Amino acid sequence: MTLVADDVLATVRDRIVARLRRRGLSEAEVLRAALDEGLDAHQANDVLEQLRSWGYVDDASLAEQLLVKAQSRKGQGREAARRTLGERLIRADIVDQLLADIDDADELERAVQLARRRAPQVASLGTEVAHRRLSGFLARRGYSGVIVRQAVDRALAESGGSGVRFTTT
Repeated sequence: MTLVADDVLATVRDRIVARLRRRGLSEAEVLRAALDEGLDAHQANDVLEQLRSWGYVDDASLAEQLLVKAQSRKGQGREAARRTLGERLIRADIVDQLLADIDDADELERAVQLARRRAPQVASLGTEVAHRRLSGFLARRGYSGVIVRQAVDRALAESGGSGVRFTTT
């Protein structure tokens, strides 16, 4: 490799490091960035290996951080988290292992908490409508059908149903 090629690699590496300071990148995102900067595949892999050896790029660690954010801030269930991690080009084996480690009871509790917070917004609706709205809300956040049913049933039971009372006069 010539001195000029070394300077180009160092410049590209420094640009990617600057991006990494703002936001974590997956290995695939680093490779894409290096290729977008004009490096060939071999050079891009060299840059990735160097950044990996320095501890700047770690897909498993990034996936864990993104999962925590997806669950705690965004209230996402497994499937929405899978999509989020997939969008960041994290390897499927890492995603599968990470999602397999999620406890079903924890997933249900997160869904129940979301449904509880949302229940007052649908309290004035009929029972069926409230159930449907809460179910759709949780399903859009990537919770499975079983979790959705259990969470909605618990949240509505705790709130005394949908809050609609019919009386005869």
